Amino acid sequence: MTDEFRELLHRRADGVKSAPLAEPAMTAGRRLGYVRDSVAGVAAVAVAAGLVGGYLVLDPATGGAPTAEDGAVLPAVPTDAVAGEIGRWTALPETLVYGNNGLGSDQAASLVTGDTYETLPLPYFTDDDGGDVEHTPWFVSPNGMNVASATEEGLSIGRLDAEADTLVHESATLCGLINWSPDSSRVVVSDCAGDTVDLILVDAVSGAVNRLATDLPVEGEDSDWVTAIWNADGSRLIWGNTPLGFTIADADGSDPEPFDAGVLPNAAEILDQHTIDTKLLPGEAENPRTRITAVSADGNLVCHDVTYGDPTGYHAMDRVSGHIEPGCNYLLDVSTGQRIEFPEVDGEGYTKIVGLSAFGEVITRTLTDPADSGPGYGTVYRTDLWNAEGEKIDSLVEPQYYEDGGKGRVMLNVLWGYTS
Repeated sequence: MTDEFRELLHRRADGVKSAPLAEPAMTAGRRLGYVRDSVAGVAAVAVAAGLVGGYLVLDPATGGAPTAEDGAVLPAVPTDAVAGEIGRWTALPETLVYGNNGLGSDQAASLVTGDTYETLPLPYFTDDDGGDVEHTPWFVSPNGMNVASATEEGLSIGRLDAEADTLVHESATLCGLINWSPDSSRVVVSDCAGDTVDLILVDAVSGAVNRLATDLPVEGEDSDWVTAIWNADGSRLIWGNTPLGFTIADADGSDPEPFDAGVLPNAAEILDQHTIDTKLLPGEAENPRTRITAVSADGNLVCHDVTYGDPTGYHAMDRVSGHIEPGCNYLLDVSTGQRIEFPEVDGEGYTKIVGLSAFGEVITRTLTDPADSGPGYGTVYRTDLWNAEGEKIDSLVEPQYYEDGGKGRVMLNVLWGYTS
């Protein structure tokens, strides 16, 4: 285990345990200081799985951002988040950080190191009354050290092991996915307070916030999944959606220009015929939609997470989602128009491209044959690292974890911390 992760674990409350994968131990050490007075009324926020299109207007709010209530400017409040570095990926890091929600109703992060793992319960809201499970959305940074969450009060950022996060942007109308920059120093999320979407750009360490106004509609025929991402070296910001197209700008959103994200595939290129026949309505196979999850440093490789059918409209997505894994199902070389594919292995299933480095390395996560999952119910994923030439250079099989006695199944839902 790296020194940083060892320090992270030692800073947690007493009661942390380490267990072999075959006999996992659920740990205490809850971040008690964060819990708010009321979490029952988590504000409606919008799930987004695509990018923000249209023209951007920069409206910097020095030291803070307008609140949803009165437009006042909040002073920048430094957080305890830790920025990472951008470098080559020559091997998977010693410790990978996952998000899961398998501890009853708890939210938790799992730190997997070789054949042991640490589980860090997090005091985020979960409500499964009536069969519709809702969670406080939280997103771990690529370096695995920080967490950003969308609570009823707004956007908060802090260390994954901290007792309390810092509220950096007050808003009851956050929408879209929370995305981190590749070096874990910045966060972007959308705000749907008005008729059009604003992007909220946050320095994760200083707490400084800029609000970037777009002309992307919150409702209507041109509304769709909306989010924003930085490219693989963090030097450029890309936003857009399928109906309105995409824009690229400097990292702070200035100097915007149109961005060519390439041509989306029809369903036959990425779905089997059985799925097309049974899951899609007539005509939907020719109506692709995307959320872009990664763009290479030079802008030539674009990672599209493609779905099919009529846009649901941004207004129909009523939450920020904390359980959408960053990743795509279609990596496109825009310069050639060709899809980048990875060697297939017999008996394996769905593969998602999770990470794209500034130097061309790629991390994928593959759902393997459930027959390999061992005792009990569960599926097995495998995380692979590929170099820029498409050669596999590292791999990790992720077994399913259980509490003693096979109760309280823990599922590694989302791979977030994978760069250091």
